[in-house]
Amino acid sequence: MGKHRLAASALLLASALYAAPGPAASPIVAPSLDAPDIGERVAAISALGPRAEGSEGEAAAFAYIERELKAAGLEPSARGFSDADANFSNSRIVEARAKGAREDELAVIVPVSTWVDSPARSPKSAEGAYGIALALDEAARLSAEVRAGAVCPISLRFVFLGAEKRGRASDHAVSALGSSAWIARQEGRTRLAVLYLSMDDVPARVTARGAGSGVIAPYWYYEGTGRALEGSGIAYGIETNRLQAYRLALASDYGPAAPYLEAGIPAIELRGEMAAGEAAMGEPAASWFATFVGAFANQERGGFADTWDRHYFIFQLAKLSVALREGSYVAFLVIAFALVASSFLIATVARRSASRRLLRRVPVIAAEILALFAALALVFIAGKGIAWLDAAALGSAEAWRLSPRIFAAARILFSFLLFLSMLSYLVEKRILTPNPYFYEFAALVCLAIDSLVFSAVDLSASFYFIWALVFVELSLAARRRWVTLLAYALMYLPLLVIAAELAARPELSTFGKLIAPEYLGVLALSALTLPFFAFTASPLLFFARPGAAARKRAVFFFAACAIAVEVLALAYAGLSAPLSGPRRKDLAVSEAIDQDAGEFQLELSGRRRLGKGYIERGGARLEYDSLGDRAYLKGADNEVRIGMTEKSSPFLDRVDESVAIRFATRPYRVDIALESEAAMLIYDCNLPYKVAVDGKSAIIYSGVNPGPELDLSLTVPASFRSRLVVTSRYLSSLDAYAQSSLSPLADNGLSVRASFSIGSGPK
Repeated sequence: MGKHRLAASALLLASALYAAPGPAASPIVAPSLDAPDIGERVAAISALGPRAEGSEGEAAAFAYIERELKAAGLEPSARGFSDADANFSNSRIVEARAKGAREDELAVIVPVSTWVDSPARSPKSAEGAYGIALALDEAARLSAEVRAGAVCPISLRFVFLGAEKRGRASDHAVSALGSSAWIARQEGRTRLAVLYLSMDDVPARVTARGAGSGVIAPYWYYEGTGRALEGSGIAYGIETNRLQAYRLALASDYGPAAPYLEAGIPAIELRGEMAAGEAAMGEPAASWFATFVGAFANQERGGFADTWDRHYFIFQLAKLSVALREGSYVAFLVIAFALVASSFLIATVARRSASRRLLRRVPVIAAEILALFAALALVFIAGKGIAWLDAAALGSAEAWRLSPRIFAAARILFSFLLFLSMLSYLVEKRILTPNPYFYEFAALVCLAIDSLVFSAVDLSASFYFIWALVFVELSLAARRRWVTLLAYALMYLPLLVIAAELAARPELSTFGKLIAPEYLGVLALSALTLPFFAFTASPLLFFARPGAAARKRAVFFFAACAIAVEVLALAYAGLSAPLSGPRRKDLAVSEAIDQDAGEFQLELSGRRRLGKGYIERGGARLEYDSLGDRAYLKGADNEVRIGMTEKSSPFLDRVDESVAIRFATRPYRVDIALESEAAMLIYDCNLPYKVAVDGKSAIIYSGVNPGPELDLSLTVPASFRSRLVVTSRYLSSLDAYAQSSLSPLADNGLSVRASFSIGSGPK
């Protein structure tokens, strides 16, 4: 019977290595012209200076783009953001279309604006210049070919987005207004795919990325991009393991292609990278992109596929890459379930007496599995307690952020060791059986349940449980302790691939759920990991010494090891994050000034205890003493940073209110609100606005980089009277800061709030 099980399991394992897409013919690459002036374009765009949203540099860049598109024989169209939902920008979007043989359209999306805090390796004025020049060069090439009589198999649209990089590079909450506005304008369109160019500099290689929340790029697009990149002549990579991390909700750094995918538009980002040990291409070149576009267009000459094929599965181990398309993947799951079910059926028929004894023990087995689940839940609850102790010892709200990789590895090892300690205790107390095969059987049952659940809920996630199910089945069939050890190692292989991906690029939200989960998270984590923890008991009991005394020693040994692991992790975090001095690099300061009250408030924050010290603010010393990771400091500030001048022009029962808001220092962004005790009525406003449901407040959108003075015009009833609340925001403080122990301070920005009474109504 064991031989039959081994054969069935081997067949199942072999089917997992089946890669759906077979060898494809080499793509037909359209002839490309290497534009000799791409370097000149990069230099011309860089010479315009930084292109922050709404700035003069950005406006000059758009003027340059329009001139180049017109010179190429295309007809560019420009549009603002007046229709942007609950937002506003002084920027614009410029696009031009090169018509092809089909209506299937590839939209090449290019961000024009630059981050305010661009990466140090790339000068602000040059950031993104290569991507803009690359798109302009390709647009000119395609236009020239069309005029020469050539016809591109598909249509191409070049879209230059403003308001795409807003504020700081790390502030994702205010980014991609350009993308969201453009997507809203495509509602109802079909036969559309997006290629997002993220080219901050001349790259050494490019990486194709395409994932969003709960969605990934369709397989036809993923495969076509890979083939086109292969013949383009540039070094490239395609995210594979990270893609699985996205699908399992273990990572959320999707990238700019995510909004398009979440809106149902196939999208892939081409991100330029400068990997360690690689050199850039040297002089800017465009030939690789022209070859890529030509190859991709030829592959899709029959039109874009109608199906997304989004449940394909891919992973990469070293240079081995495996891809299972949706149909093959579903077939693999069906075969897996069929083999496992038939294996159990054959075993049941062949060993009827043993099966009857097993059925009689079902209540006992269920009780023991429940005991294993309770023990595992207690292990994770103990981990929550350890996280609380870490936070208290280090003086941090989330101490694990000091060394997330170390704390995550320690918590995983701690959980396994403490579980083994509890398991030894329960076996010694005869609550659980010492039979190692029971734990393999329990793991098999739990894996089968998880596989069925995830096949219905999240098809891609079921692979990991099916994979483990195969090796547990092999171990149970072989009944050899060394086979058990081998199966135990191999069942973790796909999970180790994902773990390595997350360790290379930590996803803190996932680390937090693992290190310090909520109580509902404890139950979910226990249910998902129970089969893996249960199978851990099998090799332990195979090789452990028999007897109650040996098991008692095992209880204390594993518990001591678990505690030692956590102590070492805590010590490492404490040593790697000093309390003070130049080596402490986690301190950040933010400031808020209330001009009405004539005072300011500073927030000093870090990742561990602040202790005693002081901050120098423009020559004033502010002392603090905090046992936690935050301190709040107050002081007087009577400087007028926001001023207001009002002019009223009455006409019949209406009044035109002209309000000039002046800023002593040009802000990055301005928030404007109107507050009134009674419902207000606004007939007209020169800026977009939104009145609250109760009519007693309104928000006015002014966009970013409004300039040193902002003009607000309102047409309101003659009885109008309101409080105008203006908050100017800066990406860095206006006063210089210094910390007493010479620790560097990250500047999280400044907000200045002032209010004024406007209107000629009754006071």
